[in-house]
Amino acid sequence: MGRGVLAAIGVAAAFAAAPAAAVIKVDLPVSKIYGASKGVIVGSVAAVNPGNFVVDVKVEAALKGQAPGERLRIQAATPPGLFASVAIGQLVVVFAGESAGKAEAVVHLADTWLLAEGLGVPPAAAWRVMMPKRDAAASFPGTTRGLVALLKDLKAGKVPAKEEYPDAFLGGAPEVARLAVQKPTWLVAADVSGDKKLDLVVGTGGGVKLFLAAAKGYTDATEAWGLAGVNAAFCAAGDVNGDGRPDLLLGKALYVNGGAKFDRAKPMPELPAEGEWLASALADATGDKKPDALVLLKSGKLIVFDNPCGTGVSPVTKQLWREPVAGNGRGEAPLAAAFSAEWGEEGELCVLAVREGGVTRYEVGGKGGAAANFERLTGAPLAAYKGLGGRALKPLVAVAFDYDGNEKADYLILTEGGGLALVNRGYGSFLATDTLHSHFHATADKKLSFAVNDIAAAAPGRIPEGPAPAQNLLVLLHDGRLFEMDSAQK
Repeated sequence: MGRGVLAAIGVAAAFAAAPAAAVIKVDLPVSKIYGASKGVIVGSVAAVNPGNFVVDVKVEAALKGQAPGERLRIQAATPPGLFASVAIGQLVVVFAGESAGKAEAVVHLADTWLLAEGLGVPPAAAWRVMMPKRDAAASFPGTTRGLVALLKDLKAGKVPAKEEYPDAFLGGAPEVARLAVQKPTWLVAADVSGDKKLDLVVGTGGGVKLFLAAAKGYTDATEAWGLAGVNAAFCAAGDVNGDGRPDLLLGKALYVNGGAKFDRAKPMPELPAEGEWLASALADATGDKKPDALVLLKSGKLIVFDNPCGTGVSPVTKQLWREPVAGNGRGEAPLAAAFSAEWGEEGELCVLAVREGGVTRYEVGGKGGAAANFERLTGAPLAAYKGLGGRALKPLVAVAFDYDGNEKADYLILTEGGGLALVNRGYGSFLATDTLHSHFHATADKKLSFAVNDIAAAAPGRIPEGPAPAQNLLVLLHDGRLFEMDSAQK
């Protein structure tokens, strides 16, 4: 790996980190760094010596080339504070090369990109960190653990992290129905009846409503399906009993789908009033491949009911963050949150929490990694994205869905002044764009039948069939009109 490649990391990363219109791409992805390296070594920290800032690394695998032995040493006296963040057991990656007969490397240590020189002739077993390479975060902003997972997939011939994303929602936004609801509060789309069409569950001040997809529009089936009189401020869908039908967590109670009617299961005990909730989900938080019932409180307390369908097991609680200093150090209360196993570094369930100053990821299952702030997720600070119109990140709507068809959930946040989309690269990293929101705001040359302030709720549209089609977005207005934003892309 020559000096030209090392320099290119800085040039390309700086370009890629800056938001731009339409298509944004990573000009120097990890796959290119991997290809330019003579050796790619993965190890773990075995010992540290504060006296001389030396990190002793046990070699775990040579993903490319040959390791120069069973141990490596890295002297990490710079940048200030780096050595203090090194801990026993942490993963380390060395992208080794040489220039003019001298060994040089790009190193990922303590979740930080670094440039290092070899001590001795190639292949070197000892390295001295010369300087940080912060702008390389655009190549991969995530942690060393996520980088190792990416590299292992790369070596196995799999398509690694996403390298670009297109402009989208170019297919228009037709009105598809007018539901008999006023001022809805949430929307969940799921194939309740098993006919491969998305049905709609809607929260309103007058109670929960169920609309089944018909040949044209939707039919109110609330009473027929046993949901008349049910009230819930939160709803989540998932197959809790493994029968292939989506069940519903409506507030504190689970409703099991019997094929033609929902039956109320035993209510979840020990849950506070829904006014204290931030989000709920039916997802696997325990690693047994079975959905659990999750309720996340605004205080950061997560309540998990393991396999809730009739078990009666007491919930397990975990504190993801604590108020008033919640996640970003400024005491900002969380405003929205969503769960997905596709946001973790190695497939572990995570939650993204939105605050005015950014988005933070918390690991729910898996190895219990540290919280990741917006810059760790995307490689750039929130201030770099001007599409928010200079305003705080106050979501009118926040929804997780796969808009680009790569089978990974993205996260779209719409605000009054603009918006932001976190496009899932995988391995715990995202490409951020402040351009997608423009399709939800009328302009002089683009007319919409609604304003962004008219949106009450949104949910993923279109049931995926075949080779991973992108999901459209269903947008429900306060007056009950339903639009489908076509995710067609350039």
